[in-house]
Amino acid sequence: MPRLQAFFLLLVASLSLLSHVRGQASFAEDIWESEDEIPPLGYDTAGNPIKPETKRELNTQVHTTNPDLGKRAQKTDLPYIACDVCMLTMEQLSNVTRNLALREENLHKGKPKKSLVLKATKKVCDYASYEGRWITYYDIQEKDRVGGTLLKLVAQPESGMPEVEADTIAKSCTKLFKSEGIDRDEVADDLLEALSVSALQKKYCTDISSRCSKTAQSLMEKGLRRDYAFKPKTKEAKSYDRIMDAFAEAGVLGADDGSSPPDIVDRFDNVLKMLEMNGEL
Repeated sequence: MPRLQAFFLLLVASLSLLSHVRGQASFAEDIWESEDEIPPLGYDTAGNPIKPETKRELNTQVHTTNPDLGKRAQKTDLPYIACDVCMLTMEQLSNVTRNLALREENLHKGKPKKSLVLKATKKVCDYASYEGRWITYYDIQEKDRVGGTLLKLVAQPESGMPEVEADTIAKSCTKLFKSEGIDRDEVADDLLEALSVSALQKKYCTDISSRCSKTAQSLMEKGLRRDYAFKPKTKEAKSYDRIMDAFAEAGVLGADDGSSPPDIVDRFDNVLKMLEMNGEL
């Protein structure tokens, strides 16, 4: 990926960061004025219009919430994937919190703020975010059983295009927090207390939401659903993901961990250098 094109992407992504920096308007103007080769919004470095699907992906990656999330969900699947989705959501939140703890220890010699963990609970269901990217690695598959069909979320070796099944998983994840009695504040407290994955899963997937209770798990009647093939992401989409993930892991995007603007800009520059060394730029 050409460096200018990557830099254009990162500038768009950094809008969420700049909202936390005082004097953001003049700072942004200085960047744009110093990079006169950067194309206008909506065009790549060759002057070609950016594809609509690429625009949507970029747009959702730099915003807190994805306005289209769950709209294409296959509602007939929701009751039958509920347990798997809850179990995987808790596992992902535990992983994200552990990564936050490592990052904060390296950057500030401290523990992650609760606000950062709460933000993770709000983004874990959005497959366009770093925290919710796990959704794109799962395919909903049918397993024949006596008396019906069992739906399972099966991990894939690479991420897939976020289409109907990703929306279905995202919808199920969102319902977990919106309508099933799970309080994000309580989840954040448990994550900060380093509750084990199995303890989180038992508390929130069996005791509170009942998603994984024996009575809640049932078989779907055969032939009632449409299956969608898992489509691996394009090379371009995977490259965008790696860049966005690198910045998220470095605490650059949407930084609200108390870092000063110069510190954040230094991190921004360090990640650029790392990506260039790895051949991403």
